[in-house]
Amino acid sequence: MYKTILLPSDFSIQSLNLLITVLKEQEGKKLKIILGQGFRLSSSIIELLFFSRSRIINTLTSEEFREALQIIKSKYESQIQDVRIEPFYGVTQNAFDIYAESNCIDEVFVFDGYEPQCSHTDCFDITPFLRKAKVQINSVTFNSVKFERKGREIFTDLSFSKLSRYNQ
Repeated sequence: MYKTILLPSDFSIQSLNLLITVLKEQEGKKLKIILGQGFRLSSSIIELLFFSRSRIINTLTSEEFREALQIIKSKYESQIQDVRIEPFYGVTQNAFDIYAESNCIDEVFVFDGYEPQCSHTDCFDITPFLRKAKVQINSVTFNSVKFERKGREIFTDLSFSKLSRYNQ
């Protein structure tokens, strides 16, 4: 039996450290991972007619992010059943609850103290919706560390001071 976990992501390599932390914390368990971020849809009928979910995902994610995600998937292949990116297009808590239910979310992990850096003007942080969701919430305290290597962002295992669980 697989557990489905939702992780908010700004699709930076640094945000993948939450995924690594979850995989280490859930060692031995089979997981389906959903990386989520809010995305405001246009009100233009023409833009909605030509709406493409895959184009949005390609716009939000960098090549470095996709490479880092592949490395993580390879390293933890025995644990990971699936990793997918699911934008949230709603604006209300009720819409988010439907999003969580339709994606069969069992558990949510969030960073405390991490400010997401949305790369697109139509993106927004879904953490406020997550905190009010009707699923188990796990909070990971984020210790901010700067990562650089030859001018490119890299990901490493961070030290986290606390993992706490609470239900809403």
